[in-house]
Amino acid sequence: MMNICIVVLGLGKSKGGGVIGGVNNVLNLAKGLVSNGHKIDIMTTYPLYPDGNYTVDLPGARIHYLTPHPFKGTRYSVAFTVKAVKKITELHQKEHLDLVCGYSSYPALALIPIIAGKINRLPKVHYLTSPIQRKTSLLFSFLKIYLSRIDMIIPLTHNVRRSLENIVTGEKIHKPIPPSVDLSIFSPEVSGEKVRKALSLGENPTLFFLGNLTKTKGIEVLLAALEIVKRSVPNIKLLMGLDMPIEGYQSKPLKSREEIESVNLEGHIIPLGILSNVAEVMTACDIFIAPFTSIEGIADYPISILEAMASGKPVIASRIGGIPELLTHRETGLLVKPGDVAELADSILYLLKQKEEAQKMASWGAKCVQQKFKPSIAVSELEDALQNVLERRN
Repeated sequence: MMNICIVVLGLGKSKGGGVIGGVNNVLNLAKGLVSNGHKIDIMTTYPLYPDGNYTVDLPGARIHYLTPHPFKGTRYSVAFTVKAVKKITELHQKEHLDLVCGYSSYPALALIPIIAGKINRLPKVHYLTSPIQRKTSLLFSFLKIYLSRIDMIIPLTHNVRRSLENIVTGEKIHKPIPPSVDLSIFSPEVSGEKVRKALSLGENPTLFFLGNLTKTKGIEVLLAALEIVKRSVPNIKLLMGLDMPIEGYQSKPLKSREEIESVNLEGHIIPLGILSNVAEVMTACDIFIAPFTSIEGIADYPISILEAMASGKPVIASRIGGIPELLTHRETGLLVKPGDVAELADSILYLLKQKEEAQKMASWGAKCVQQKFKPSIAVSELEDALQNVLERRN
């Protein structure tokens, strides 16, 4: 049995919905580790848009919220770093931790395992979910020094692993451990009929976008493509699962909402805010769209793509980052050039018209997730990786 401390940002349920983003993978891993007999403590910040119901169901693990106020949302700061290191040190003195493991899209969060590990002479691990962006030679030199303090980095994908080359020595980079999907929640067997009825979708072909409204997630590209698609499919609908409560979307001056109005898309788009029923919305749609323009700060295998595949839905995603490792073009989905409005529109129209082909892709995608992305696989590989770190130190 290992006594493991995990450091991650924003673990918890957001207002009006569930857990957002890659922290779903942390939950799956933590649940699996606990069920295998390991002791888990999680250092975290409050989730984005928390309310009185932000805690998650994680029996057997302790979650420590270390930011000063729940309504500040997800924050990584000097204050959080200091509090996390202090709390880890206190736990180690009382209960003897075996190692500290960070989990993030950014290498910056590895600072907490580095400092806490150094102070307490503990092995230091960081699970990196997004590739490192080599923007300047100065940053590159800093990262080499900074990450050399880590005992092991676990990349999410081969793409992330390649980004670590010439930064971290090979023996410190573990083989990729991909994320997992809770197949008891996401499945083709889940019914989306209540969602379609509640939203009055009828027989209208329906697309689904899940994410924030930043340029990185490609919402501007999707809106431009939708404007083209509606000319051929005038009853097309787009469901938008967001990273903010629906009240925030409706009340804030948002560029994306202005674009919706400017290109006459109001009758075609249904904003849903933060979702508590993602699995049902997934099965209510016809196609899931992930039009990312960049992977920076995004999990290299976006969890939402895996959830859509597990739900038996065809996926259109950008040919970027680690996504081509996940989707095989015209086999388990369609890949498009990032930012290419015309190609995205053509791909949407293709899947709407070629229903038999779309269903084949959906079926193959669901089988792929069932075979490669079950939580038990990721948990077993993570256990082996962490045990390997301990053995090296002993």
